[in-house]
Amino acid sequence: MVDHEDWALSYLELDRRSDVIAAALVATGIRPGDVVALRLPSDERYLVAMAAVAKVGAATAGVNPGLSPAEA
Repeated sequence: MVDHEDWALSYLELDRRSDVIAAALVATGIRPGDVVALRLPSDERYLVAMAAVAKVGAATAGVNPGLSPAEA
């Protein structure tokens, strides 16, 4: 169990949710070795997305969600 002060996520739920996102990433053309920018707040969504990207074999690059599109 990943337990944060504002949210909790079981490893089974993390695995299942990241499988869905990993499949979607592959369907959009993400491949091993690619870099995927994650513009998400630091919560369970970021954790799930990061796990999904790792399952594909790609790397993550975190982008501050507070930045404007021009800054990002």
